[in-house]
Amino acid sequence: MAPLHDDIHDFELIQRMAGQKADFARAREAWARFYVHHHDFVLRVCAANHAYLLGMEGVKDVVQDTFMKAFTGAATFNHAEVCEPAVQERKSRGWLGRIVENLVHDRFRRQPEVCIMEIGRA
Repeated sequence: MAPLHDDIHDFELIQRMAGQKADFARAREAWARFYVHHHDFVLRVCAANHAYLLGMEGVKDVVQDTFMKAFTGAATFNHAEVCEPAVQERKSRGWLGRIVENLVHDRFRRQPEVCIMEIGRA
């Protein structure tokens, strides 16, 4: 694999990931660059918002699943828009954040809701 540099912007990386059926090696390299660029941010945000529910091991699992979903779902992202690299980064991180939220909701979707009440108080 080529050395990872920040010379390729997010939308280009996502476009390459979306082309995984045509060139899997190129898509995998783009995913690695995308992962390196965004991993720490996604980990911090996921830990801040969900560590109390998932614990740190659960947070790490969700972060890994997030990047796998981003790879397999890259074709669903609108990477054709023309915008500055900073805007691309914000939009990419928003997309990753939405994936995190969906994964966390999926983990708890079928669990019963618990309501704790004191007996004898009205």
